[in-house]
Amino acid sequence: MPKVSTERTRASAWQSWESWCSLHDYEPFGARTALAEYLQWLVDPYGGKLGASSANLAYWAVRSTLIHSGWRDPARDPAVTVALTLIRHDDELAGRRRRARRFTREEIEQIVAAIPVDSPRGLRDRALLWLGHEGSMRAGELTTLTWRHVAFMEFEATVKVLGNSPRDTHTVTLYEQEEPLAALVAWHDVRRRRDAEPVFVSIPWNDRRVSSTPLSTSDVSRIVAKRALDVGLGRANASALQSVSRRVRRARMPPSGSDVPFRDAAPRHAGHSTSTAS
Repeated sequence: MPKVSTERTRASAWQSWESWCSLHDYEPFGARTALAEYLQWLVDPYGGKLGASSANLAYWAVRSTLIHSGWRDPARDPAVTVALTLIRHDDELAGRRRRARRFTREEIEQIVAAIPVDSPRGLRDRALLWLGHEGSMRAGELTTLTWRHVAFMEFEATVKVLGNSPRDTHTVTLYEQEEPLAALVAWHDVRRRRDAEPVFVSIPWNDRRVSSTPLSTSDVSRIVAKRALDVGLGRANASALQSVSRRVRRARMPPSGSDVPFRDAAPRHAGHSTSTAS
């Protein structure tokens, strides 16, 4: 029996194939000759923008679905064979990688501005989005964050982010009169917190009380995706909160034992600058 992840990959690839066929007036189960054209579209810089390995994976998923549905193996089509050969031997495609979507600060401001502040869910999501972007945090780092890692001081707050290794662990500093700190304080005031409790927790459907169950990484991705779609920014997941890549984030980290906060350890990224709330 195929793994769940394999089934999801196959379903996603088939949905993309169906959408493309619908757009070009082809029948998904009867468009073997169009598969070669679809493969070329997948790697087109103005089309699917996929690299060679991703296009190959999409092909195998579509081919598998067609065969399991009782249709003739599309690999027998000479046009498909030629298209695959060209893709697999194209050095430019072999080195192409899809760049992860990263929100700019302006996009985060746009998303947060549309979130209501009259409910626990809204306050949680505002704090999660701001903190995730300010610290360039991964979904797993947001879900494992507890209140003992947050220190509120007179004019600022520090958040210790526990990465997958000591090399990834760093401290994020949030400053007074800036939106990220205001959002975290507002969420903190809603929570009857204990130091060991997670910062970001699930909220029942009625949005009237706060649980003590931590969010999962899937929950974080769903929150990011929903809030991005609400303001018309398209599809996104939790990785979009990482305002800089992991490599850049490590380069910004101060030497071990240094008191310099993460955000000030190096010149700020263009999408990672801060602004003072009016």
